[in-house]
Amino acid sequence: MFGTALLNGLDPSAWLKDTLIKLPAWPNNLIDELLLLTPEFIEITRPERIADSTVEHLHRF
Repeated sequence: MFGTALLNGLDPSAWLKDTLIKLPAWPNNLIDELLLLTPEFIEITRPERIADSTVEHLHRF
């Protein structure tokens, strides 16, 4: 998590402190909003999605 925070230009300690403060009262259905990665990024990197795109890519050749 700290490496991802740094890659996103965030202070890892500040992000962690902010997240831990928000977490107890944060709605469960919005928990992904606290992640360092956007829901869109998570969606495109799902293993089954990567496997599907690899198969599609191989079928082009």
